[in-house]
Order: sequence, then C-alpha cells, then structure tokens
Amino acid sequence: MRLCATSDVPGRRWSLCPSLVGRVFRGWAGVPGCTPTEVIGVTDDAGRWSPSAPGARLRVHAEPHPGGRIVVVHVDGEIDNATAGLLREQAIAAAGPPCPPRLVLDMDLVTFCDASGLGALVAIRNAVRAADGDLVIARAPEMCRRILHRTGLDQYITVTATLGRAVTHLTDLTR
Repeated sequence: MRLCATSDVPGRRWSLCPSLVGRVFRGWAGVPGCTPTEVIGVTDDAGRWSPSAPGARLRVHAEPHPGGRIVVVHVDGEIDNATAGLLREQAIAAAGPPCPPRLVLDMDLVTFCDASGLGALVAIRNAVRAADGDLVIARAPEMCRRILHRTGLDQYITVTATLGRAVTHLTDLTR
C-alpha cells in the first residue's frame, strides 16, 4: 500500500506515491512550495486507487495563532496506520521555532483514531516536551476523548473542549 500526497501551492498540483510517508517529507522538504499537506488516497501494490480506504484522507494544516507563540495544527480526517506518520511529521515540524513550542492540535474534524494515531499523539507530545514546550488537544471528538481517557493519556496531554480554552491554557503557561 502506498500513500499519495498533493501540494497545496496555488497553481501547482502534483502527486507523489512513495511507500512511506516519512520519505515524502524528507524527500520534498527542501523544495520551495512543495510541502505535502494532504493524503488524498491509498493505492494498493497494483496501483488501484482506493479513496475510501481506511486512512485514505487526512488533512493537516498548521497556522500561528495571532498575537502569540502558539501554533494551531488543524487535523481533518482519519488518523490510522496509513496517516499517523503524516500527522506526526507535520505537527512536529509546526512545533519548531520559536522555542519553547506551544502547540494546539485542533481535532474537531477527526473522524477516526486508532492505536497508530495514539502513537503519533505520544510522539508529538514527547517531541514538544523535549523542547521544553507544551501540547494541548482541542475539540477532540467523543471517541478520541474516550480513548485518551481509557489509556490514561489524558493525564499526560491536556485536552480541552474548545480551541479558545486550549489557547488560554497555553497563554497562561507562558506568563
């Protein structure tokens, strides 16, 4: 199974189907305007397109929050074995300078999250904490909140009901 990614640069559409998501980011990170941000589908080894396959669609979009050192990463779609690497790579890249990173994962539009997704959340949390930063998950759907609670991860990652509360939490930590 291979992941297909597209560029979000206006006027420039390309697709690339490497066997590993990590290769997409390492292979294209140095090309201006060609950062893959969207998994648009999954192909099997015979090249058959499967846009509705589990993990076939995940959008990750990072933006700085106005007036602060906080970055909000909006996540839309399914977080599973096929897309967890995309989320991990994009969120960790977004958590870069300024240091220490203050990162909000806005999971309002997440439709599925499995153990691979939890692993990505732990990896993101560990990377942010290693840089002496903080991570907050905002607007997680009920099924995600339930999984975070049952696994005990909500004891290590702050989860808030609104984006505003997440930003306020991180703002209060920087004072």
